[in-house]
Amino acid sequence: MSSIETILKEFAPGADAGLVKIISALFQSSIQIADCLRHADPDAKNGMSNLSGDEQLEVDVATDKIVFQLLKETGACAIACSEETPTEVSLAEGGMYSVGFDPLDGSSVIGMNFAVGSIFGIWKGKGLMNRYGREQISSMIAVHGPRLAIAIAFTAELTKAAPRTVLLTYMGERMWAISKPEMKIAAQGKTFAPGNLRATCDSAAYSSLIAHYITSGYTLRYSGALVPDVFHILAKGSGVYTTVASTKARCKLRLVYEVAPVGLLVECAGGETCTAPSCTDAVEMAVPSSVLDVQITDLDQRLGCCFGGVDDIQLYKQHIYPGK
Repeated sequence: MSSIETILKEFAPGADAGLVKIISALFQSSIQIADCLRHADPDAKNGMSNLSGDEQLEVDVATDKIVFQLLKETGACAIACSEETPTEVSLAEGGMYSVGFDPLDGSSVIGMNFAVGSIFGIWKGKGLMNRYGREQISSMIAVHGPRLAIAIAFTAELTKAAPRTVLLTYMGERMWAISKPEMKIAAQGKTFAPGNLRATCDSAAYSSLIAHYITSGYTLRYSGALVPDVFHILAKGSGVYTTVASTKARCKLRLVYEVAPVGLLVECAGGETCTAPSCTDAVEMAVPSSVLDVQITDLDQRLGCCFGGVDDIQLYKQHIYPGK
């Protein structure tokens, strides 16, 4: 068992003091969020909606405050924004990093006591607008299940070698165990997690892809929350997650707070990512690309996507982007 600071010295020797403070704060945020979930009323609403129009639960607001407060205390985070607070909030004039996060992914399934998660992306510099996911220096997902586990992506700049995704498990007293020093995603898997399945009603391409998974004997592994579904792929070392929009079923995942951070984790683990043909306001993504190469033009920007192994992504493209 080790402190997160000790682990960073081993796996991220390129991290400066400011980044170490930010990552440590996000790990501490995850601990506090896990504690909050154990005691919060999962169905209590605060009577407000966020700027995206989504009704907020009290636990959404509480977990959002936890992350903002701990980031502010670092003095190293210049700008932060979240799914609950989708505007750039200035935290420290001298900060040299910016953070986009979803404090509580999957809040709609908390009442069923399913696993949920938190998502964090870290960019160098001040501000997130007009940036790209590929500019992230690190990202992580925390899984709040029977145990608190965090998968964290370290770019080559941090490792001073090849990028990698590491799995850490919380052991108590701010100590962490290195459960997997390197998570790897195989080229092809046999499990699938189909997000936004309603889009198959009016998207022939998505319907065709899902039919392929079923008739080819894939196993369904879908929880209704992005973090557990992607964590399953990382932990098992294979699998594919999809969410595609249609005319009647819009994209739900936000680029800044969800898609880009998760995309970095997947690509640092040797997997690939891909956009979906349509996103917010029906803007067409004419050609497939990594989600990390999509420019952030709106802090509430939404994006369909696919995460998986190299061959999984190729199959996805054949169905969703035929002829491209």
